[in-house]
Amino acid sequence: MRRLWLYLLPFLFLPNLNFSQVTEYGVIELSDRLVVPYIILLLFAVDFRKRVQFDQIKSLMLGFLVWAFIVTATINLRYAYDDPYYVQFGLLKLGKFALYGLAGYLTVKATADATARRGLVISLLASGLAMGIGLMLVGSKTQAQVDIDLADPDPGAGYKASNAVSVFAAMMACYVCGLWLEKRETNPFRRWAMIVAMVALLLGSAISEGRGGWIAGIAGFLYLVVSGSFSIRRLLVVFAVPVVIVLAYAAVPVFHQRVEATIDPNQRTREETTEAIGGVTLGARPEEWMDGIRQFRSPLFGTGFYHRGGESGIYPTGSHNFFLQMFLETGVPGGIVMLMIFVRMWKISGTDIARDSGLTLPVRSALTAAITGAMGGEYFYGGSGLLALFAVYAACGSLPVTGRRVRSPFLAQGETLPPYSFPAAEVPQQ
Repeated sequence: MRRLWLYLLPFLFLPNLNFSQVTEYGVIELSDRLVVPYIILLLFAVDFRKRVQFDQIKSLMLGFLVWAFIVTATINLRYAYDDPYYVQFGLLKLGKFALYGLAGYLTVKATADATARRGLVISLLASGLAMGIGLMLVGSKTQAQVDIDLADPDPGAGYKASNAVSVFAAMMACYVCGLWLEKRETNPFRRWAMIVAMVALLLGSAISEGRGGWIAGIAGFLYLVVSGSFSIRRLLVVFAVPVVIVLAYAAVPVFHQRVEATIDPNQRTREETTEAIGGVTLGARPEEWMDGIRQFRSPLFGTGFYHRGGESGIYPTGSHNFFLQMFLETGVPGGIVMLMIFVRMWKISGTDIARDSGLTLPVRSALTAAITGAMGGEYFYGGSGLLALFAVYAACGSLPVTGRRVRSPFLAQGETLPPYSFPAAEVPQQ
C-alpha cells in the first residue's frame, strides 16, 4: 500500500484520452480526476515525523496560499463587481493550485527513504514515456490544425495545452539526462530506460507545437553541458542532442514546418495566429513583459489570483511570464514569496548532501528548464506541470536535514545491492 502511489504517478501525465470536460471555469482534465486518489495513496506512504530538506519551503508555500486567498476573496470589494464570477473563478484556480501543491509536497515527503527514491526513478521514467508518447500522438498536427485549436481550444483526447506540456517534458528530459550523466545508477535496465525515456521526451516535445518547450529544453541541456567536469557521457550529449534535432527536422514534417515558421514566419500565419488569441501575438515576449509591467496598478494586493480581463486591466492571456504574472495577480508580497520558493529550491539543490547524492546537476538543469519555460509564458497554476516540477525535485527535497553525507540517493548509507537487483523490500532505517 505504501508504494501504490508510484504506480499511479505516470497516469497523471497521460493525454486526456477523452476523459476531459469543458466547463465555464476551465477544463477538467484526466489528471484532475486522478490527483485526489493519488493524494490518498500518498497519505499512506508519508512519515510526517521525518524532517526533510523541502520542509524549509513549506512555510513559504502556505504563506503564498494564504495571501493569494485574501487578495482573491476580496476581488469584488476592490473592483465593485456585482457578479461573483471572478471571485469564484480565482478561488477555483487557487484551489487547483493548492491541490496539486499538496500532491507535490506529499510526493517529496513520501520519497524520504532509499527504496522510495529507487522506485521514483522507475515511476519518473514511466511518466516520461507517457508524456513523450502522448505528445507524439497528439502533437503531430499541421499548422492549420494548430491555428484552429488556438481559436477554439478543445482538449479532446490530448492535452489541454501541448505547448505547456512540452515545457514539462523538457524538465523531465533534463532531469533524466542529468541522472544519466551522474552515473549513480547501477541497474542496467534503468540505465537503458533512461535513454529510451529521454528519446521519447525529446521527440514528443519536438513534434508538439510547444516552442516554449524547445527553448526550455535548450536552456536545461546547456546547463548540463557547461556544469560539472568533462566526461565521455557529457561529450555524447553535446553531439547527440544536435543530431536528434537535425534528424527530426529532416524526417518529421510537422517539426520542420514549425521551425520554418519560427525562423521566418509567413505574414498570413502571423495574422491568423494573432486573431486567434484575441489580438495578442505569440512572439514578442519582451514587448508583452513591458505591457505587463505597465499594467501593474495594484502593488500591494494585485488583481487577485487569475483575475484577468474585466476591470483588472490585465490582458486575458496574461503577461506570458509566470513570475511577472504573480506580481500582477498577488502583488509584491505574493510575487516575492513565489520568487523565494524557487530561490530556496535552487539553494537546497546545491547543498553538500545534494551534491554527494549526485542530484545537484539533474535537479538544477530541470529547474533551469522550468524557470526558462515560466519566463516564456508557461504558468505553474496547477495541473501536471506543477506536479512534474515537484516530481523531479522529490529525491533532492526528501534528503534529510541532519547534514549527514550519503553515498547515493538510491542506496541507504552502507547498503550495497547486486548489479541487477530491484528493491523488493523496505530498506532498514539507519
